Amino acid sequence: MQRIDFIDKIKGVCIILVIYSHILGDLFEGLRFIFCFHMPIFFCLSGLFFKPYTCYKEFLRKKVNALLVPFVFFYIISYSLFFFKKMMFGSIQNFSVLDFFSGEQMFNISLWFLLSLFIMSNIMYVIYCFKLSIVRFLLVIILGLIGYIGALYDFGNVLFFMSSLTSLPFYYLGCILRENGYLERRNIWEFGLGFSLLFIGIFIAFILPTPPRLLYFNNTIMAGNLLEIYTTSSSLVIGLMIILKYILKEGGLFISWIGNNSIVLLVLHMLFAPFIYPIVGILFQGDSMYICAFFIDIILCIVAIPIVTRFIPVFIGKKELLKNNKLYDGK
Repeated sequence: MQRIDFIDKIKGVCIILVIYSHILGDLFEGLRFIFCFHMPIFFCLSGLFFKPYTCYKEFLRKKVNALLVPFVFFYIISYSLFFFKKMMFGSIQNFSVLDFFSGEQMFNISLWFLLSLFIMSNIMYVIYCFKLSIVRFLLVIILGLIGYIGALYDFGNVLFFMSSLTSLPFYYLGCILRENGYLERRNIWEFGLGFSLLFIGIFIAFILPTPPRLLYFNNTIMAGNLLEIYTTSSSLVIGLMIILKYILKEGGLFISWIGNNSIVLLVLHMLFAPFIYPIVGILFQGDSMYICAFFIDIILCIVAIPIVTRFIPVFIGKKELLKNNKLYDGK
């Protein structure tokens, strides 16, 4: 598939925001609203390229290669490093190799996105078996509501399934944007719409008495009511995607390259962080330590990109582990 440059640039900007929120998210209170959109925008971008193959076997093979293989590989690597670190230096953290099953916190928490996206794409495949758009829309709303209620009443988050349901509307939002020409159309009114939606999202996040400034879509922690959460996140997601589509139109080869390799930064930045903190902590304390760790983490991830691309491309979705031995008449 031919890459779309402005999409890679949006991914590049957003993956930097993801790393920022994980390492510096607690330092600047005013910027914590990034949690409202930094993962939903990735789900929305994924929905833009959802392709309902006529053959489910081919669809499943592609999703296993792109999402499940990287998840399993880096999950094993992450927990191997955690137990090695715990054995050599000790650790107050108490992770288990079955953390992915419980769907709560886990070592290298960023990996939840890959598992959740795999589940979500399979749910969307079933939803797109229904031809009527209104039926698809209602199914997404119902499933999203189930996910929200499950989070609100702590029904459990086995295999991050409830997280997948909660985030499903953003994936479907990407499908709707694609069907309405987001990837091709460029109109001046669209830019104005982007700013309007961005204003609405920021207004709700900062003005309302109980603003949803801090949302964790990876587990059962939710803040604010249902309408506030989805209105804020959806407004910020669509607004940013439209604005960045125009702002990032020219130049920016480096940020485009980062976006093209965003999966590498996703799976590695929280793997590096626990090892960076103790070293940086020797020289810096407090906020300075985290700021320094943030930049070092990004540098290490950038250095790692050509290495993992060269030696383990199948484990970052660049090449296929499961080969296609048949030709499918997919559309």
